[in-house]
Amino acid sequence: MQNWIRRGWIVGVLFMSSPSLQAKDPVPARMMENLGRGVVAINRGQDVFVSWRLLGTEPNDLAFNLYRASGKEPAKKLNDRPLTGGTCFVDSSVDLTVDNTYTVRAIRNGVEQPDSAPFTLPANTPARSYLELPLRKLTYETNTHFTWVGDLDGDGEYDFVVDRLPKDATITRKIEAYRRDGSFLWSLDLGPLSLNPTGVRWNAGASTISHGHNDGVTVYDLDWDGKAEVITIAARGTVFGDGKVLEAQTDDVQQYICVLDGMTGAEKARAEVPRDFASDGPVAGHFGVMYLNGQRPSIVFKAKNRSPDGHFNLMVNTWTLENGQLKHNWKWVRTEQESVSDYHQIRIVDVNQDGTDELCDGAYVLDNHGKLLYSLKGVIHGDRFHIGDLDPDRPGLEGFGVQQRNPSKLHLYYYDAATGEILRAHYGTEVADIGRGTVGDIDPRYRGYEYWAFDGVYNAPTGQKVSETAPWPNFRIWWDADALSENLNGEQITKWNPETGKSDVLLRANRDGAQREWREAPTFYGDILGDWREEVIFEHADGSKLMIYTTPIPTDIRLYTLPHNPEYRASMTVKGYMQSHMVDYYLGEGMTPPSVPHITVTPSNHRR
Repeated sequence: MQNWIRRGWIVGVLFMSSPSLQAKDPVPARMMENLGRGVVAINRGQDVFVSWRLLGTEPNDLAFNLYRASGKEPAKKLNDRPLTGGTCFVDSSVDLTVDNTYTVRAIRNGVEQPDSAPFTLPANTPARSYLELPLRKLTYETNTHFTWVGDLDGDGEYDFVVDRLPKDATITRKIEAYRRDGSFLWSLDLGPLSLNPTGVRWNAGASTISHGHNDGVTVYDLDWDGKAEVITIAARGTVFGDGKVLEAQTDDVQQYICVLDGMTGAEKARAEVPRDFASDGPVAGHFGVMYLNGQRPSIVFKAKNRSPDGHFNLMVNTWTLENGQLKHNWKWVRTEQESVSDYHQIRIVDVNQDGTDELCDGAYVLDNHGKLLYSLKGVIHGDRFHIGDLDPDRPGLEGFGVQQRNPSKLHLYYYDAATGEILRAHYGTEVADIGRGTVGDIDPRYRGYEYWAFDGVYNAPTGQKVSETAPWPNFRIWWDADALSENLNGEQITKWNPETGKSDVLLRANRDGAQREWREAPTFYGDILGDWREEVIFEHADGSKLMIYTTPIPTDIRLYTLPHNPEYRASMTVKGYMQSHMVDYYLGEGMTPPSVPHITVTPSNHRR
């Protein structure tokens, strides 16, 4: 493996008292989370695997020392020479019968910095590749469909927000927040208008979350204070984390975007959802966070409902939290003149690489001002689409998507993400619903990513069919030691073997009691701990806890933490039909070091 080095470049903190939502040239640095080291340690049986973050604001050749304090003994440095390879280490001299606390210290200009926040592996921890987050015991059965992450307390590490969905349809839906150490923070009750959700095809209650392909919640630091807010749809009868009740003044269709304090669940700001389609009932859809001016985050809500004649109404709205108030930025409504097809989820990507985000919805893209940037010619509704640097030798980003019963018999398409130009179309012999498709670099014999659905694997840059068989097209995940993509489906992580045309199993989480969610998905997956590889969160089958799986595999590949990549972090804020998270650079076999992200971070006093 190659240990990549790039020129050191550290950005400072940039403040603007009242930034415009108009993009400027050059676009200011994007304000992002001030993350800590994310140290994590896993008992592998005979040794302990430890990993930590390199930040997007740090030089790639930054060196580290790793320390372990065992029992009551003072901390001991574990490495003979400063660590400059992968940000991970195998501790083979550990005594697992006592508590072991790990910290890392960065070395800047030859000077060792203070300890990072510690991670303690308790004495006699079982050998396993997951951490446990206990869920509050309730008097009725629930399941957790989605987990969101954000730094709620400002310590530089991710905390957790979960939905608690009662199995009894007469009990209202809840949102709960937990610190990363498992301590319960607060619960929000979405009230009587969260009852009896009716799925994808018909309208649900005004405050229903996590039903069908709809989510209705996201988590992000909107006001740059270093602590994440929780954003949710709400309506009459919603009870916030501090016990206050939302009292709507009109009818049961009135809906609000509510911003909550991440530590208390108290309401900080509120804005009414536009009532364009109120005659057809409440709307539901997809939340996310996008940077309209490239610098500060805004809430985006793609909202839909269905009219009695069966057609879907669609609008997109954005808000920015300014001076404690939600400011409405723009609204876009699908019309006969702009009659575009949408998908079951959104992506937020700077498709034209001008520093500002676009809203991507399968068959169309809105620019940062809420104007239609383009629609994809001949493309209608489908279930999955992906955008990333699929061809490392072609400028810009590419996209791949699948189709649902396109009359033209179009099944798969590959396109220029900046312009919407179709670069390659795959037609079938019949009109078909290609329910799933994904991308990833799974075959090192061919440069660039591959894409696939159910009729074999294609190399994205060339269109060559490289395999007649394919892994199940659910999620791409980075899990093992190389830069290739692995696959996540249900409770299993597998690695495609292009020589045999079969998949080798790397993880079977169901053996630990983990259960999959709807559409073979976990409650969350993404890079939230340790080095750049990704974690997966499942709920235990008995509903008592979340199980946070993290890779136990060493690597000498060094990359900055994926949440400091703008496209990747935006992916973590959206749900819908969950899709693979993507980065805006080529992460695969034969990659070159990614450019330093044009970011700065919120102020914080936590240790690095």
